[in-house]
Amino acid sequence: MPRINVEFDQYYGIGDLTCLAWIAEATSGATDPITFRAPRGMKYTVLELLGQEVTDNPQSGGICVYQAYQNELQDRGRKRRVDYICDLLGIPATVRRPKVHLPPDDVEWATATKQDLGGDDLVLLFPQTHWTPREWPACYWVDLAWGLNERNVRTAVFLGREDSRFANTPRSFWGFPLTKVAALMAVSAMVIGEDSGPAHLAATIGTPTVVLSGPTRPECVFGHVPEVTALSSDEEPNCSGCHFASPFRSACDQGCQMLYSLKPHTVLGRIISELSLIKRRAKPRDR
Repeated sequence: MPRINVEFDQYYGIGDLTCLAWIAEATSGATDPITFRAPRGMKYTVLELLGQEVTDNPQSGGICVYQAYQNELQDRGRKRRVDYICDLLGIPATVRRPKVHLPPDDVEWATATKQDLGGDDLVLLFPQTHWTPREWPACYWVDLAWGLNERNVRTAVFLGREDSRFANTPRSFWGFPLTKVAALMAVSAMVIGEDSGPAHLAATIGTPTVVLSGPTRPECVFGHVPEVTALSSDEEPNCSGCHFASPFRSACDQGCQMLYSLKPHTVLGRIISELSLIKRRAKPRDR
């Protein structure tokens, strides 16, 4: 089985790494399981967090699976992303949830922090993304945060970097180490994000995750993760639809109209319904 090389920053984010970990985990215990090569830093940490065998030895070689993403785009995402990767590797399209390895100190911190922020009903919001076409408007996130707060849903906005656009929310935090954020995801009731790394990580950990989707086909990107509920607009697109396929609007790279047409009140209603379902599932049956 080839070693997967995820060294190149422009190709692999947290979402890509979690997807690859689902595939690699299915080969665990095989004669020749998938392993990884990654530089020390975020990518190495993510793969370790997901229990994958990873080396930073530059002499260890490895295959870059970027072509699988190109095949996905050419096919407009008609299959699951994991299927395109498995096709490239020449292995069965089988996935298994990675075994998450959270540092005990971070688990202890997350348990205490959850109680401070809202207890068992805590919902985490992750509004940032590196890709502008996947970004739900900041004003919508602020409306959503306050809408949940008014319905007694305790929320916390988590940011990778300080961002003044989200200062006017009930609570916002930034700059926490990835392992602490992952531990807090694991003990929270729900995570809300875009088609970006935090949503992939939270769902892989096993936390119910709502993804606000516009420019990609959610069944392709998240089809292997049962914890994801993808929300998108019901409006007819005035573009290709698109999974990053032409024809594009001239302003696509500045923002996705389909994603913008998914309004905060619609998302708020769905989240309240999803939280109600989660509580009913978790409630012990009366004897």
